[in-house]
Amino acid sequence: MKCTYLLLFLLLWARLSFGQSDTVYQYLDNNHKQCDENNAVYKRIAIKKNKSWLVEDLYIYEQTLAMSETCTDDSLKIPEGLFQTFYADGAIKNEGHYVNGRKNGPWINKDEDGVVYDSSFFKDGMPLGMSYRWTQGHLRFKGKYDTLGKGTGEEWTYYDDGKLSVYGKYAEGFIKDSTWTYYFNTGKISCKEYYLSGPYIKKDSLLKRECYDEEGNLQAAKCEDIMPQCHCDLNDYLRHTVHFPSDVSMNAKRPFSRRVVANFTVNEDGTISDIKIIIHGGILLDKETMRVVKKMPRWDPGISWNRPVKVNFTLPIVYKLD
Repeated sequence: MKCTYLLLFLLLWARLSFGQSDTVYQYLDNNHKQCDENNAVYKRIAIKKNKSWLVEDLYIYEQTLAMSETCTDDSLKIPEGLFQTFYADGAIKNEGHYVNGRKNGPWINKDEDGVVYDSSFFKDGMPLGMSYRWTQGHLRFKGKYDTLGKGTGEEWTYYDDGKLSVYGKYAEGFIKDSTWTYYFNTGKISCKEYYLSGPYIKKDSLLKRECYDEEGNLQAAKCEDIMPQCHCDLNDYLRHTVHFPSDVSMNAKRPFSRRVVANFTVNEDGTISDIKIIIHGGILLDKETMRVVKKMPRWDPGISWNRPVKVNFTLPIVYKLD
């Protein structure tokens, strides 16, 4: 009898262990990093089938598919085959193929209207041939790489008006090489970065950085990247501007606490655009969050390579009732 109980226990343990090892659940933030459930934008479900894992990320609020891929390792780090990401309404956002964890063949990105704005080719993870990126009809990026997949080539990035923003070269292995030059939107050089070159270099090796003012003078001070800053005290602004929707406050059970997170772009001139709610709190709280973000004063833009740049910013707002 004891042997029978022991056998049943071992069979049950084996089933539970098998089930746990063959399905993985994770919560991810807006940068696809693991986080707790309260801060999650996506829920990941990974199911093992034979020797591979089917990995799917779902939008927490909409419960629609955000990403789909197949991985060949238990750490979910080596993708194989078709990779796709999706907008919340189900439209394809990005797609391409992996072979042994490296990008291969054509990769494309689409906007929410289904228009391709980015197309690139890869061989064993290295860019191949020509690559382009468009934004609202403007060419924003061009890459010209060798046709053998060695990772050598050149890249150009442009402002909306077509002026050059960045130019640089890659050595074999897709490693930044020699001098990379960054420009103000006036056409003047804002920064130069000098990289170590040579056949045995295995990664980007920055030697030094030089920054220039808009008159073309070399700056003595070290130039550093700066995150965008609101012209107001952000906490004070939220405290005086956020209004708890009356319909929610009347019907909410006390204590009530809900966190809504907005994501937006701070442009080179400090204006705000592309506002989206990435962690929802319901229609009324989402609407109030959008109103508050749209009403914000102009920001000081982010600075990178000694000139203003667009920066993606995330702002959480907590609604509480005691």
